[in-house]
Order: sequence, then structure tokens, then C-alpha cells
Amino acid sequence: MQLYLAFFILRNLCFVIDGLDNKVNLAIKILLICFAFVIPFWFINGFRMWTAAQIFIYGIFRYKLEKKLQTILVCSISLFVHFSFLFPCLLLIPYMVIGNRSDIYFGIFIISIFVSAINIELFNKYFETYMPVDFIEKTRGYRIEDQVLDYRQNDSDVVWYADFYDKLLSIYIEIMIILAYIKFRKGVKTDFLLRLISFTLLFYAFSNLSKSVPSGGRFLIISHIFSLTFLILFFNNYKINKSIKGLFFKFTYTNFVHNSIFKSRSLFHFINHNIWKSINNATYIW
Repeated sequence: MQLYLAFFILRNLCFVIDGLDNKVNLAIKILLICFAFVIPFWFINGFRMWTAAQIFIYGIFRYKLEKKLQTILVCSISLFVHFSFLFPCLLLIPYMVIGNRSDIYFGIFIISIFVSAINIELFNKYFETYMPVDFIEKTRGYRIEDQVLDYRQNDSDVVWYADFYDKLLSIYIEIMIILAYIKFRKGVKTDFLLRLISFTLLFYAFSNLSKSVPSGGRFLIISHIFSLTFLILFFNNYKINKSIKGLFFKFTYTNFVHNSIFKSRSLFHFINHNIWKSINNATYIW
């Protein structure tokens, strides 16, 4: 499984790098580093989840690049790696029906920022009516109403610096996406970036709602990858107003500092945990 994860991480990173047309400045290099470590290799907890995430991202990238419906089948593979990807796969249905109507998705995206949570009781009612029985049973633990409400009121499992990092990254991405879309959407419409930003806005809106249920926040991490891909390609391949580009640089550098601190801490925790685990195993065998 580790090899599959590494393969798709590299493929997705190569996709972004291959899409760069102009000289890569420092800010773009920083965003590429951030992109590579949104789902780093040391995220061993929920390994199937992150492998499925990279497969789904790869399928979307292929679909946006080649515009062939059969590439959507790659996304469906993620469902067999982790059951929760039924929701992202189902999200492709309204997207394919509506098409690349970015203004509609942008409106949904803006609304999702201010909608704090979904109605879990109403969601369960429709979910248990239309979903397969096996899937209902698999997801039951994530949809218990009392647990969901407790999760929203007091998420004690998340340490303060992790929560701070996630919120800061989300704010950075949301601001830059809004600025890029409002100011420069005319320039996007002649390029495949229109297809990318359309799905990114829709998926981000879905992620904003899903983060209000246990483990649903993991989809927000995937939306960060789509968003960073758009920002990297857009700010590299288009001529941007100097004031906006300056703001982009400042936001990027600030985000990179916080990103480096948090990711370094999680890496050291990973190394420390595995070193002691190896020592304990070696001592036990000896």
C-alpha cells in the first residue's frame, strides 16, 4: 500500500509541475512544497484513506487534462480502497450534469463558508433511504447524532496547534481562490483551468459541509490539494496585477512558515514514534 501511495503522490506532483509554463519564482516553489506535504508520506494513520485520496485526485487530474469520460473510472477505484469515497464519486454526477458553470459553483462555495454544519438528522433520513444497506452499516458510527453534536461542540481530540494550522491554511486558500476568481475569471475561461476551478469550488463546498461530522474534515485536506493546484498553475501561467501578486507572495510566505512548523512537528513525532517502536520490537525479540 505504501508503494501505491508513493506512486500517486509523485504522479500528482508531476502533473502540477508539467503544467507550469513560465519561469518558476520563489512563491510558486513554496506552494509546490506545500502541495507535496498536504498529505505527506508520514501520514500513516488512515493509510487507506490517503491512498484513496491520491487515487481520486489523480483521476480528476486526468479527467481535467484529457476530457475523456473513461478517466472518471480511475476515480471510482478510490471507492474500493476506502468506502468514504462514495461521496466524492457521487459528487461527480451533478458536476457532469451542470458542467463547468463556474459562477454557480462559486456561489455554492461562498455559501458553504458561512454554513457551519449540515442537519445530521435530515441527512440520516435521506441517507438511510437511498444508500445501500452495507454502506449504511459501515458509516453508522460516523452518523450517530449524539456523537456528531458532541464532536461539533467539543473536538477534544485535536490539539490546538493542529486546529490552528488547518484553519490558517483554509483561510489562506479561501482568500486566494476568491481573489483569483473574482479578478481574473475572464482569463480562466479559455483554458483547462476553468474545468479545474469549477470542480475545485464544488468539492471545496462539499468539504466545508462534511467537516462538521466526525472524520469528514479529511475531505477538506483533499480540497486544499485541488485549490493549491489551481493557484500554482494560475499564478505561474498568467500575468497578474503587481498589487495582487504582492499580496499573493506575502500570504504564501506567511503560510509557508506556519506550514513548516506544523509539518516539521508531525514529522518529528512520526520519527520519534517509529524509532521507539523499532527499539521496543528489537528488545522484545532479543
